Amino acid sequence: MSEAPRRLQIAGPAGTLSVLAGGVGATAVVLVHGLAGTSIWWDATLAHLASRHRVIAYDLRGHGGSAAPADEAYGLEAHTEDLLAVLDQLQIDRVVLVGHSFGATVVMHALASLPTARVAGVVLVDAAGDFSRAPVGAIEQFIGALHSEMYAELVADAFTENLGRATDATKSLVLAGVERTAPAAMQGCYTALLRWDPGAALQAWQGPLLLVGDAGNESDYALHAQHRHRPMHLVRDASHWLHLDQPAVFRAALDDFLGALGASDV
Repeated sequence: MSEAPRRLQIAGPAGTLSVLAGGVGATAVVLVHGLAGTSIWWDATLAHLASRHRVIAYDLRGHGGSAAPADEAYGLEAHTEDLLAVLDQLQIDRVVLVGHSFGATVVMHALASLPTARVAGVVLVDAAGDFSRAPVGAIEQFIGALHSEMYAELVADAFTENLGRATDATKSLVLAGVERTAPAAMQGCYTALLRWDPGAALQAWQGPLLLVGDAGNESDYALHAQHRHRPMHLVRDASHWLHLDQPAVFRAALDDFLGALGASDV
């Protein structure tokens, strides 16, 4: 019988990490949420997968029930250390990594710190690509504004723009997440995301991969737009939070990916 996901508290490098863990199986499916989110944003996916797989979702540092780092370290190295702590303390020897948005960036960054044999597959959900092709100075200008009196307006505008095709339930959930996430976490994660080019990490990863994208996301900075040759599944009638807007479609794509890995992996 499968084990329903339950809440655990584990010791992370910078404080307690809040984790949902359940299901059965040698290989764990680990889900990493995006900026201003929490592990409960994966609830429907966790419940679906737990009948056949071991499943893990955790709150990023400074999000949900996970402690905010005293030194306000929100760089990708810090987030990678948290992910590795989850894998090690829960004794996960083989993993399928699933990351949404900033969580996908964390997953890509962490690949360099994980032996290839430990990772069975990678699913990146509406991930961000390389921002270095933005107009000169635009990214640093945005980061600077995030640390100014313009913070609240910038964040509200950025999230509202990406919620254009979202369901009412998704809008409420996401905007509530924005309200409860501390500015230091938002600023630090945004900065890490915008200054990192995932191209080398994606090129280095030659294992099973699926890009799941919002079909309406026409941004040149979307990972699926920059890497059209990689396997992908585009979801229609959804926002950036496509796993919340179209949960059945997302779960079907994830099921197909996991099924293709074969019984030896999941």
